Amino acid sequence: MKELAKEYKLSLKLLSKRIDELSIHKRELALQPYSLIREGELEELRQRLKPLNSMLSDLKTVTKEVENYYDRSWWRSETFTQNSR
Repeated sequence: MKELAKEYKLSLKLLSKRIDELSIHKRELALQPYSLIREGELEELRQRLKPLNSMLSDLKTVTKEVENYYDRSWWRSETFTQNSR
C-alpha cells in the first residue's frame, strides 16, 4: 500500500501542477483586452478546469484512504466503504 500511496501522491503533484498552469493562463487571458476569441478561450479553460478540479478532490480523498489503510484508528470514508457513524 505504501507504494500505491506514493504513486497517488505523484499523481496529485502532476495534476496540481497542470491545474496551476491552466489557472495562470486563464488569469493572464482575463487581463487582456476584451475580444470574442479571448472570451471563447476563457470559457474553454473553465470547462477544462472543472473536471480536473473534481479529479483532484477525488484523488486527494483516495490518497488519504490508501495512506491510512492499515491504521486501525483511521475511520474509513463512508464513500468507499459501508461504514457509517
